[in-house]
Amino acid sequence: MRYLWLFVLLSGCATPQERAADVLATFGPYCESLGYTKDTDPWRQCVQMEDAAVGMRAYEMMRGRH
Repeated sequence: MRYLWLFVLLSGCATPQERAADVLATFGPYCESLGYTKDTDPWRQCVQMEDAAVGMRAYEMMRGRH
């Protein structure tokens, strides 16, 4: 839990461009492994959905819902 707060605090220091680059680097390869072609709209949607899912899980952990 302590590391989650550190992640939340540090992610607030990133510019929108840095945050976008981090999200693409994190989820882009995963979405490609699912068969999406890089830099296409479906690939971008996959990246956004995965990022949103991780954000929701982090929020639920902070709220105490596992």
